[in-house]
Amino acid sequence: MKKVLILSFFYFGIFCIQYSCKNENKIDQAFLDLQDQLEGQKRTIDSIKGAADSMKMVEVNEPISDLSKLYEEYKKSVYLIYTSENDTTDSQGSGFQISNDGICVSNFHVFKDAISAFAMDCYGHTHNIEILSIDENHDAIFFKIEDPISSALPIAKQIPPIGQSCFAIGNPKGLINTLSTGIISSLRKNGDVIQTTAEITHGSSGGPLFNAAGEVIGITTAGYGEANLNFAISILSLDFPIFTPESSQTTTKNILTAYYTYLFEKDWNSLSAMYAPFLDKFQYRRNVSREFVINDHKNYYLNHSASQFHTKRIDPVTFYNSRYCYSCRIQYNITNLDNFTTTTFVVDSKIYTDIKDKIVEVEEVLVSKR
Repeated sequence: MKKVLILSFFYFGIFCIQYSCKNENKIDQAFLDLQDQLEGQKRTIDSIKGAADSMKMVEVNEPISDLSKLYEEYKKSVYLIYTSENDTTDSQGSGFQISNDGICVSNFHVFKDAISAFAMDCYGHTHNIEILSIDENHDAIFFKIEDPISSALPIAKQIPPIGQSCFAIGNPKGLINTLSTGIISSLRKNGDVIQTTAEITHGSSGGPLFNAAGEVIGITTAGYGEANLNFAISILSLDFPIFTPESSQTTTKNILTAYYTYLFEKDWNSLSAMYAPFLDKFQYRRNVSREFVINDHKNYYLNHSASQFHTKRIDPVTFYNSRYCYSCRIQYNITNLDNFTTTTFVVDSKIYTDIKDKIVEVEEVLVSKR
């Protein structure tokens, strides 16, 4: 019996040792497998780190170099614009200089419905304004100021990509030459509209938006502060007319020459096409239709003829109450066909057109006759 027990314990011991060895082998193998996995992950991490170290990192948000210096230099070319619609309603905005002789640009909506306007520089000096051209589709207006104190701001040749730094100088709430900074947050309407985080509020409309190098990239137009949504018209979307005293005079002469040529030659169809459907004023009459004006011409020239028309003086184009004003001093002869007497008239003629270049007002002031 003892032998049987001894043998049983002997075989049981051998079994336990074998079972233990098998499990230890499994644990060892699992540990080795885990070690291999960790080594593989380490090699992967090392390879990624090496690749990153070998890459040339490019900073998307390029910092603005010497912002304080740029601001001090450019604030002189940014103006506070005051406009008046009537005796009780005043508005304000911004504008900036794009030529050394005082040509500036702003938003058209700053001037819309205004009957008068002037610019104020950073020193508090006021400047008269002469409207040169309007681009209503891009909400832009070009004007010239008298006695500019600064030079033109540099214009960018391309719009920076999204993420680049930018800054604006404007006059929010009349706080002249306020600086705001941000980034280009998006480009809208095929790049014609720039979205930015640089704050634009009431009074800043019409001011310049600059890239990080200090070049104008847009005209600040609108802002929605609650969502930090601010927009500017891309400066590259505008067609910059060439403004010179000669070109302004040429425009005036062309319009007045066309008007009086059609009138004196009794080309009623061409003359009618120059008029708006309704005129605010025609000579001493107000609020008359185009048909009334043409009939008035026809009745007068039934027994009168005109000749020897020429200009004696041409004035600069001006802008008043959302109207272009073309004025000059002219001379012409009128012959009465009933008695064939001829009179020479010298008059100061003013023709006002709307933004569609349709005549809305005609005024003649007699200077002399003989």
